[in-house]
Formats: sequence, C-alpha cells, structure tokens
Amino acid sequence: MSVPNWFSNFRKKEQPREEDPETIHIYASDTSISVIMITVLSVESSHIDEIISVAKAKFSKRHRLVFITDSLDFMRFRRQGVMFEYLPPLHEQRKHANVMPWQSYLNGRWDLLLEKWKPLHVLAYGQNMESYLASVADRAEAGTDEHR
Repeated sequence: MSVPNWFSNFRKKEQPREEDPETIHIYASDTSISVIMITVLSVESSHIDEIISVAKAKFSKRHRLVFITDSLDFMRFRRQGVMFEYLPPLHEQRKHANVMPWQSYLNGRWDLLLEKWKPLHVLAYGQNMESYLASVADRAEAGTDEHR
C-alpha cells in the first residue's frame, strides 16, 4: 500500500454526524416535566419504601420525584430509581452544634434546593420543612448553637 492510498483510508472514514436537535435531552429545557419534591424527614426507615412506591404510583412520568431525606440509607432511593437530597438529622446537628452554624447552613441549603429543582409541589411525610428549619432556629435561640 502506497502512502497516498494509506492517507485516503483516513479520508474515507465516516465523519461524525451532528445529532438532530430533537434527540438531545437537557432536563432544564423539558418544560413538560414537573418536579414534585417530597420530604421524608424524621420518618421511620421501615415506612420510606412504601412512601416512595405510593408517590411513584400517584404521579405520572411527567413528574420527576425528588425526595428530601435525613436517612443515610440511600440505597432505598436508588433501588426505586428516584432522586434524593440529604439533610442531616436533628441528632447529628446536636452532636456538631458547637462547630457548625446549622441555622444559616440549612436555610441556605433549602433555598438552594428550591432553586435547583424548582418544584411544582412540595409534599411532606413526617416532619415538614418549616418545622425542621424552625427546630434549628429554636435551638439557636436557646443558645445550643454557638454560631448564629
């Protein structure tokens, strides 16, 4: 094989085709999918699988379910194919109260989650987000958090 023929083999390779814009899926651009945020804070671990199953049955594929949990058992969410975000449970907050400004952190984190997911609805099982954040504020006012 001569050198010119060898180079021509490279030119004959199929050039990468541009994807049809309709085949590219970017989550933020799909306005037909609504996010339903479901908090499962202070919920018994034995109930979480049932809550996930009920929520998946209740909402259609047009909804993206995002669970807000204080449970470290992330596999239950992964097994059922749902998204989740973690917030530290109250006992962990108490344990690290001297070194962590929980009130400002959790308020900021909640605002960030709302901005990130832009939920159509927020549903609560167990402790709702307002009481979760209020319990942090109550501890700060009582002086259990050194950082305010």
